[in-house]
Amino acid sequence: MAQITILSAADEDDCEGERGERGKRGHRGHRGHDGSDGSTGPTGPTGVTGPAGGPTGPTGPTGPTGSTGATGATGPSTPQTFTATFESLGPPVLGMAVTGSVAAPSPGTVTSVAPADATGTQGAATVFGLISAINGDGSVEVQSQGELTLTTAEWDVVASPSGSGLVQSEAYFLDVSGHIADVAPGTPGDWSSQVGVALNATTMLLCCPSVPIVVT
Repeated sequence: MAQITILSAADEDDCEGERGERGKRGHRGHRGHDGSDGSTGPTGPTGVTGPAGGPTGPTGPTGPTGSTGATGATGPSTPQTFTATFESLGPPVLGMAVTGSVAAPSPGTVTSVAPADATGTQGAATVFGLISAINGDGSVEVQSQGELTLTTAEWDVVASPSGSGLVQSEAYFLDVSGHIADVAPGTPGDWSSQVGVALNATTMLLCCPSVPIVVT
C-alpha cells in the first residue's frame, strides 16, 4: 500500500520559486480615423471702423492750354438777289450758275446773265449767283448770298451727283454749262470756282460772286 505524505503550510512557502523578469512591451496599436469636422460657428460681430485716412493733398498745377479748335462754318447771311435778262440758246433752269459781263464789277450792276462755265475764260467762270426764280417775261432772279432752297428734284437737274438732291456739308463748285458739282475741276487750264456749301439736301449757303482759281 502506497504512503501519502501531507505537507504543511510552511512547507508550501518553501516550494515557491523566484519571480521571473517583466516581458517586453507590446507594439503601439494603429491610430484611429479622424472624426468629422464640426459645423461652422456663427460669425462674430463686425469690428469698429478704423480712423479716416490722412488729409487731401494739395491741388496740382494747371495744365497747358490746348490748341484752338477749327473755325466753324459761316452762319447764314441775308439773301441777296437781283433781276436780269437771261441770254442763252437754252432756257433758264432753277439752280443754274450764271455769270455777267466781264465789265460788271458786282452782281448788283449786272443786267443780263448767261450760264457760267469752268472750261472757258476767267470771266465765264466767275459765278455771280444761282437762278432762284424764273419770271413770266423770261427774266430771272439771281441769288448771290444767303440760303437758297430748292426741291431735291430741282437740284438734281443742275447738281452732281444727282439722285437725292445736295450732299450735306459738301462744297459745290462750278462745272460746265451752268451746272455745279461737289468736286472741283481737275483738268489743267480749267477754273475752280466755289459757289456754296450744302446745308442739307435742299438748301445751299451761297458765297458768290466767286473768285475763280486756274487749275494747274
